[in-house]
Amino acid sequence: MAEASESLATDLLRLSEKELTELLEMHRSVLSSIAHTNKRAVKRVRFERFVNVQTLEDNSPSKPFRMHSLDLSLTGIALLHGTFVYPKTRGVVHLPIAAGNTVPLYGTVCYCAMVKGRIHRIGIRFDEPVDLRDFVK
Repeated sequence: MAEASESLATDLLRLSEKELTELLEMHRSVLSSIAHTNKRAVKRVRFERFVNVQTLEDNSPSKPFRMHSLDLSLTGIALLHGTFVYPKTRGVVHLPIAAGNTVPLYGTVCYCAMVKGRIHRIGIRFDEPVDLRDFVK
């Protein structure tokens, strides 16, 4: 699949820098408050940047959407998006790697929860585990 071009991606978040910063701080605060009780089997790392995501219908990709990632694990990613996405929706996340290219990672939406207003937190579980060292320095 061709890389989802940054300039062609639709940004449904439409947040100011201040609004995005407030949402990220809120997310970090929630994560730190539950860190001691977190029973996740897979470690998550902060991964805050814009990424392009495409949904798949009959294996045909949608136009790319510009979403803001929150955290990344071996098995998935959490994202902020400006609209609801149904769980079980297939998609491809284009994650940046060191060389300036992106890697397409296929997966399935496992949850979508409203954060504030029209902003939703989406979890995508990857089809295959990823090596975090490829994306996080």
